Amino acid sequence: MKKNKGDFVLIKESKKPGIIISTKVEDSLLISIHEYDGDYIFVDYNNAEYIDIEPEEKLSILANFGEWFYDEHKELYQEILIENINNNLKFLE
Repeated sequence: MKKNKGDFVLIKESKKPGIIISTKVEDSLLISIHEYDGDYIFVDYNNAEYIDIEPEEKLSILANFGEWFYDEHKELYQEILIENINNNLKFLE
């Protein structure tokens, strides 16, 4: 499965899922992880396992990154906020 910017992945360097920030680094992925307060780590493409998680968990992961993360990655953050809103609207129907 192709891994894309904004996908959440499991890597051995982190106890929690990380989010892919960039896939444009040869055979590596640039991933934000919990242990680095959302800062980045390069991981070999084959050492990252895609994980399908609920929108609430995605938002929780990003909310625990440093305050700087939102300013640097507003687009990713806002996509996940919209995903949460849409997901919660389904319960109101």
